[in-house]
Amino acid sequence: MINIGGPEREDGAAPDRIDAARTLRGELARAGEDCRAPEPGVIRRCLETISLGLGAGSGALAPAREITGLLPG
Repeated sequence: MINIGGPEREDGAAPDRIDAARTLRGELARAGEDCRAPEPGVIRRCLETISLGLGAGSGALAPAREITGLLPG
């Protein structure tokens, strides 16, 4: 299970990034429950929103870019 947007991680985070993290977590959970691939557009939008404002030294920026690069379209 991915731990995104838990209470301990919300302090100081922009509300739009928290919402995107929750949407991402929900899409991944629903896809797993439905035995389907997650919707690439939802994943892409969420990762773009989450990565906005992250510094180049952030550990989250590189994986977000890599995952986004793997999505079709």
